[in-house]
Amino acid sequence: MVIVGVDPGNQSKTFTLRNQHNECYRGCTKPLQLLEPSDADAFVASYAKGGIYRTPRAGHDLTGQAIGELVKSVWTAFPDASLELISIGDTGGSLVAIQWMLHGTHTGPFMDGTPATGRTVAYPGASFVQVEGDKIRYERVYTDRQTVAEQLGLKAK
Repeated sequence: MVIVGVDPGNQSKTFTLRNQHNECYRGCTKPLQLLEPSDADAFVASYAKGGIYRTPRAGHDLTGQAIGELVKSVWTAFPDASLELISIGDTGGSLVAIQWMLHGTHTGPFMDGTPATGRTVAYPGASFVQVEGDKIRYERVYTDRQTVAEQLGLKAK
């Protein structure tokens, strides 16, 4: 069983996961710190060697520094972004499900060159994080690309 602790009011947008022996799964504190621009290297370091991050925006598995570049690109597109934690739970076998909402203003280009729209977004997403020791082995992110596109006045890609 994993015990989840979220700070009061979740002002820092972080969480900790602990097993029945009160051992912290430190790697899982990183997904909700994704939007800290100076923390891209720490985000990458939270993944196990060969660890994978997959998100619809990239369209393929990312490893190593490619994960950090994606983190930086999200911050570039949404410099005022915040990530609201909605729910988190242990699904068993060291797999953690996280439901979240991203809020921000699209004032910078996307990594594919899509120019800024200046529009504000609030779109839901979910992450499934496979933990291995204190590192992330695999993280799969799901977002509703149609909702994102509509909020930005774009066509879904």
